[in-house]
Amino acid sequence: MDNGDKSSLGSPTRARAIMVRDGGVLLIERWRGERHFLVFHGGGIKDEGTPAVAARREVAEETGLVVAVGPLTAVVVLSDKVQHFFWANIVEGHLGTGHGEEFANPEPAPVEPSRRSGCRWSGWLPPTCSRRLFGR
Repeated sequence: MDNGDKSSLGSPTRARAIMVRDGGVLLIERWRGERHFLVFHGGGIKDEGTPAVAARREVAEETGLVVAVGPLTAVVVLSDKVQHFFWANIVEGHLGTGHGEEFANPEPAPVEPSRRSGCRWSGWLPPTCSRRLFGR
């Protein structure tokens, strides 16, 4: 199994986990100023060395879930950052019990759009929505 070690695109900078359950996909809602978007859980690679280990750590921090990281499914360059995407299966834990900094001080809604930052929500995007986004 490829664990996403150094790629031909340079040093890896981010790792993300794709988790699917009953046709839905686990995503995190983020705000950056007026930009609003949904992303897979994950983040930067620290001292752990590999994107696979970073993906596991980030999921635990952001969600409280322990995952078994599966195969590398894609390596994508976005805004000059190499992003490694892995399939992941939930082993244990309870969604919403993570301790990531994004959820430490959630902003009360509504917030002036230009001042929004961080995360507002982490949860399962229902199958009807994920089919529209991913064509499955």
